[in-house]
Amino acid sequence: MPEQFDDDATTAIVLAKAEARLFGHHHVAPEHLLLALTDNPDTAAARILERLGTSAAAIQADVRAVVAAGARGRGPVLHLTPRAKLAVDLAVRFARRIDNDTTGTEHLLYGVAAEREGLAARVLRAHGVTTGPIEHRITGVIDDALRAAESDAQFLGPAVSAGAEPAS
Repeated sequence: MPEQFDDDATTAIVLAKAEARLFGHHHVAPEHLLLALTDNPDTAAARILERLGTSAAAIQADVRAVVAAGARGRGPVLHLTPRAKLAVDLAVRFARRIDNDTTGTEHLLYGVAAEREGLAARVLRAHGVTTGPIEHRITGVIDDALRAAESDAQFLGPAVSAGAEPAS
């Protein structure tokens, strides 16, 4: 994976390929990405879904209920579908737009929702999960972290925030 993805996002893309194989598909679609994003409850994407009032398990159940199994074969998963490529591209663009150095699972969740046309986006919408609330959660976390850092810098004083050792 390119360095632009963090470890969790890279893992999610690998898991999406595994999900595709489990369904007997020879491509990775946004629904496979969504299943992978909801596989680990400790990722940013899963935490955002919980904060938005739904659960990763509920999303997974709905996706699995409508994804049709393909013909079982041993061939490799060769590529992302155009919609999955779009979702990943939208995720990377969103991460850049909000000045994040890497793309994480939270950005991939945003990308899947922003794709809008596919099964995964429809499942997310059915759970009330759209790009607006996802973006709000992501930027809210960043804003909270920045406020905490500024507060620490003010509390510790200019010498500490500039890198000097605090006086004892």
